Amino acid sequence: MNNKLQPLKWKYTSLLAVASTVVGYIFTHILLVNAYGLPRGGTSFIVTFTVLAVVLLYFGWGIRRNANKPPKFKGLTAYFVTLLAHASAWTGALLTGWYIGITLPWYLDMPQFELNEVTIVNILCVIASITVWGISIIVESWCRLDDDEDPQSAGATTIP
Repeated sequence: MNNKLQPLKWKYTSLLAVASTVVGYIFTHILLVNAYGLPRGGTSFIVTFTVLAVVLLYFGWGIRRNANKPPKFKGLTAYFVTLLAHASAWTGALLTGWYIGITLPWYLDMPQFELNEVTIVNILCVIASITVWGISIIVESWCRLDDDEDPQSAGATTIP
C-alpha cells in the first residue's frame, strides 16, 4: 500500500472549478429557460465553510514551522490536517465553480440585473468557497514534509 500523499496542484483544482462552472451554468440555464427559479445556496453553507476556514488556519498555523519555536502540532495531527486541507481544497474548487455556474446565467440572461436575496446568498457562497479553497492550498503547503529521503517522492507527506 502506498501511503504517500502527493502535493496539491492548484492547476488541477482550477480545472475542477472550471468544469463545475460549466455544469452549473448549463444546469441553471436549463432551469431558467423552463421557468424554474435560480438554485439557492444556504446560509448554513456559508457558516460551515467559514468555520472550516478558521479551523484550517488554526491547525495550519500550529503546524507551520517557524525558526524561533517548534510547531505546536506534529506527527499524526499534521498528517490529518494535510488530509483535511486536500479534501477542503478539492471541495472548495468544486463548489466555487458550482456557485459561479448557477449564479452566472442570472447575470447574463437578465436584461436588467436586480440584486435579490438569492443572488446575494449565492455570491456569499462563492466567497466562502473561494476562501476555503485558497486557505486549504496554503495550509497544505505549510504541512508538507520536505525531509523525504526518496527523491522520487520529494515533497510528499507520509504517515508518521
